[in-house]
Order: sequence, then structure tokens, then C-alpha cells
Amino acid sequence: MNKKVVVYKKMPRCFEKQTIDDMIVTKRIEGNIHTAINQLIIYFLTADDYTNPLPENTTRAALTLYKREKIERVYAQVINVIKFTTTEYERVRNEERIKRNIKTKIEKGYNPIVSVEGITIYQSELNFLQTVEDITTQKLLFVILCYLKFIQTKYRNNNLWCNFETRLYFKSANLRLSAKEQNLMIKNLANLGYIRLSYQIDKLTFYASFVENLKHEGQAVVITDFENLGMQYLKLIGEDIIQCAHCGKYMKNPKHKEWGLCQSCRKLEKFHSVDNLKLKKCQCCGEKFVINKKNNKSKFCEKCQAERDKIKHSERQKRYKNRVKSTNDGSKILINV
Repeated sequence: MNKKVVVYKKMPRCFEKQTIDDMIVTKRIEGNIHTAINQLIIYFLTADDYTNPLPENTTRAALTLYKREKIERVYAQVINVIKFTTTEYERVRNEERIKRNIKTKIEKGYNPIVSVEGITIYQSELNFLQTVEDITTQKLLFVILCYLKFIQTKYRNNNLWCNFETRLYFKSANLRLSAKEQNLMIKNLANLGYIRLSYQIDKLTFYASFVENLKHEGQAVVITDFENLGMQYLKLIGEDIIQCAHCGKYMKNPKHKEWGLCQSCRKLEKFHSVDNLKLKKCQCCGEKFVINKKNNKSKFCEKCQAERDKIKHSERQKRYKNRVKSTNDGSKILINV
């Protein structure tokens, strides 16, 4: 293995390309603005490489001009997406940073965005994990397996080295442990023979030796969300786990209710009293959403209703523009249609 190891500092994400496509269409950025800018740069650079490839047998001056024009093209496309989310001051302040980022990726290269739609977990793998005595160890090994399969799917290899930050495994496994306890647990996995540590290269890198002998028999589930892998594993082995009716977060169901709300959603003002709420099926996407028992008018969930409102607003704007005509002096008159 090379001594230079790329350490991943962010949790895996599925449907990454679809997320960027939605961002470009809606002109709306959710989450960290710098992460979104970096994704947009890679997205537009990849597209520009196909439409404007590097010409052969170019001089040094022509190559410099090509890079300069490429930077300007990609920068204009990125700004066209983020200008509706950021202010003019933020765009001016980040202009040099964005261009410098584009230039660095052109010169040093970049990994194109590969959209992973999900990873498959087999029943034979779950059977092996259940042979482990400690449930905490089972959850951690399940997370390591999912992270490893994500990297193998994304980069199309059979490499069994795990290069994510240690805290990410425990965060996905829903294990709240200190940094010292996390390191002791990783060392315990090495003592049990499930992994091999590689401290001479990087403290965050280890080899998942328990995956070598796993068989792929009987598809159990396709994982698309890495946020609550610990809860998802408990659900797979038969424990009573449900999803929050509002945000979809997995949680334990000790009272065996048909549906429930997580602690974060319970704090929202509209969900203050759970007894006055009910589930209703969206007539557009088919997903269930939570509303007040007295509300008999709502037919769509928040996301579908927002899309419908956006379309209606766009149609009203078009109808208004068709009725308004500009005169030579710059004034506008209303045309009766």
C-alpha cells in the first residue's frame, strides 16, 4: 500500500450526482456552502473536459490561455448556481478562492463524481455479525462493512483498507464514546482478529480482515442512508425500530406504537402535542406525513406542496408578463386579455 493515504473526513453520501443536479435546477443550496461549491466545481470541470478538451501539440502560451479560459467558464457556471443563495459581498469575497480551487484541480487533477445509488447487504453477512457476542461490536462491524462497500462501489475495486476518520464509524453506529474509548474499541477489534491496524502508515487506517471470508448469499437490504446505521442494524436483526414520521430518522420504539416523532421533531412548535396529530398519505409522492387531526384540507406533504406552490407562482408570473407591455418611454401598460 502507498504511504500516502487519503483520509475521508465526511460520511458517505448516496445519490450525490442527483443532489448536484437538483441544486443546479432549483438554484438552492442546502448545507455547507463550501462543500456545495467544491461539488459544483468538479461537476462543471468534468462536463467542460468533454466539451472543451485540451488541444494537442499546444505551445506554453496557448496552454496558459486554455487554462485561463477554462477557469472563467467554470467560475461563471458555479456563480450562476450560488448567486441566488449568497449575497453580492460573499460572491466577491469568495471569487479568488473559487478560481484558485478550480486552478488547483485543473493542474493536480481531481476524482470525478460517481453517484452510488446504494450498497447491498446480504443475509449471510448479517448471520456472521450475529455470531459476535457483544451487540456494540456487531453495530461497529456493520458500519465498517457498509463504509467499505461504499468505497468499493464508488471506486470499483476490492480494496479492504478503511480510510475514514474514526469518529465517523461511531457516529453512524449511534455509539456515544469519548476519543479514548473509541481508540480502545478499535484496538479491541484488532485483538479479536476482525481488523489489522496499520499505525506505521496512518493511525486512521486499518485493514478489514473479517470481510475476506464473508459470502454473498441472500440479499437482505439496500443501504442508502449512513446517518443511523446502528439503528438500521438493530431493525435488521429483529428489534422494534421505527422511523420518525417527519424527518425519517430511525429510533427505538419501546411502547410499540405504529408511528412516532424523534426528540428533535418533538421540539418543533407544530408538533408540540403528539395526541392531536395524525398520519396522512401524500397524494403526489405517496409518502406519509404528520398533520393536525383537525386539518382536513392538506393533501400533500411539505416538499410536494412547496413544489406545487413554486409552479403556481411561476405560472402567475408568466400570465402577468403576457399582459404587460412596455412602451417607448419605459413605462408599462396593462393589456386586457
